[in-house]
Amino acid sequence: MLNEAGSRSGSAASRFRASLVTEPSFGRTHVGRSVRVMLNQGGPEPVETFFDFVYQPLAEDGTISGIAVVCFEVTELAKARQEAEAANRAKDEFLAMLGHELRNPPAPISRPSS
Repeated sequence: MLNEAGSRSGSAASRFRASLVTEPSFGRTHVGRSVRVMLNQGGPEPVETFFDFVYQPLAEDGTISGIAVVCFEVTELAKARQEAEAANRAKDEFLAMLGHELRNPPAPISRPSS
């Protein structure tokens, strides 16, 4: 919930705002890629959602007067990337096992039966 000043009320928001002022990168643009957020959309379980974002603290006279944020939902892209990475891992594991079997064939194949 936003208050009249446009900032979030609550301790997490206060800590976030304080970190913007005390960090060495004060006043610099920050970028987040595929940031995981669990959104409560009124259902029984929160929904896993991913966002790319850019935020820039707006400073006047050395104090933060606001924060400019641009945010894009990239859930489908992030999940497709996760699936591709899982498929790539499975391929690598299969090729490693295949290479091992080709270098070290099973004993019944390598020894002629008598």
